[in-house]
Amino acid sequence: MKFRTRLGLFLIATLLLVQALTAIAVYGVTRHLQIEQGKRQLAAAADIFVQQLDALSVRVSDEVQVLALDFALRQAIAQHDRETALSALRNHGRRVGATRMLLVGLDGEVTADTQHPDGNDGQFPFSGLLEEAAEKDQGTALVVLDSRVYWMVVVPVKAPTPIAFIGAGVPVDNALLENLRHLSALPKSIALVAGGPAGSWTVVAHSGDHPPVIHLGALDSSGAGDPETTVEAGREFLTLSAPLVTADHSAPVVAVFDYPLDDALRQYWPLLWTMLAVLGIGLLAALSGAVLIARGMSRPIEALAAAARRIAGGDYSLAAPVRQGGELRELSNALASMTRSIGERQTALVASGDALVAARDQAER
Repeated sequence: MKFRTRLGLFLIATLLLVQALTAIAVYGVTRHLQIEQGKRQLAAAADIFVQQLDALSVRVSDEVQVLALDFALRQAIAQHDRETALSALRNHGRRVGATRMLLVGLDGEVTADTQHPDGNDGQFPFSGLLEEAAEKDQGTALVVLDSRVYWMVVVPVKAPTPIAFIGAGVPVDNALLENLRHLSALPKSIALVAGGPAGSWTVVAHSGDHPPVIHLGALDSSGAGDPETTVEAGREFLTLSAPLVTADHSAPVVAVFDYPLDDALRQYWPLLWTMLAVLGIGLLAALSGAVLIARGMSRPIEALAAAARRIAGGDYSLAAPVRQGGELRELSNALASMTRSIGERQTALVASGDALVAARDQAER
């Protein structure tokens, strides 16, 4: 392989390596920035979601407290009129968006449940909410009841002292999550995951067409976790699991949010393509420059090599001087000086030989 070829290949390989490393570095920095931005957005989304649930709690609590002041309901409770109590609970439940309304005695026994109007209601499982309602006139928390997640609001019924409690369960289902998502800047995909036996987790509600990408086995017993990247169907997501406050004796509930990195990076593709185009143009210019540089460096060397071959063949004519400066000019001058010296010595030897021949011929005569 000629020197020119080796030099050109070396320059081209060096330029390709530098441009490839530049492209990788730009993509890596962009990806890192998007991941950090995604983490901040997911953390903000978790805070907003909790605030929305708190706002829902305040609204439902106010409306349920109005129900607790209903004279007909208090009279039905005093007379143990189950049917009238169920009717009042259903009517007010529809107004506040609660699909499950419960009437709970002071002993914690459920005396009326709109989900089980025929009886067999049992004990209210979240005694802590009853204690909170007795102390603060309301108790609120997420609960898992019959494999469904509710935002449960409990208020006391007073006449004038407490005679019972009303529990209003607003379902935190797909429809509610979708509504909350439209009301604020929440991610497209939100899921609620409820804990089960032996540390298992089940998706109980989600917004959008499909739940976020969730590796349920990666959740610990509390459901907490740092944002992590996951890949599903060739797409990359950043997911965050945020444990929600639930009532005592309730299964844990975790909100899971995702941030599609592919969609976030897609907005940078025009910039990346522009950079690749600029790199391509720069590569073409660099290739042209590399060829010219290689040719400019190899031609003088090839000329000097040809001159050395002529000298070896007995041709002591001076080669054309090298135009480049520096070491190549010095080498060319040294070769020219050597050529002149060899030529002069060769001329002297020839003249001396001719003189000896002439002297011998004269002596023979």
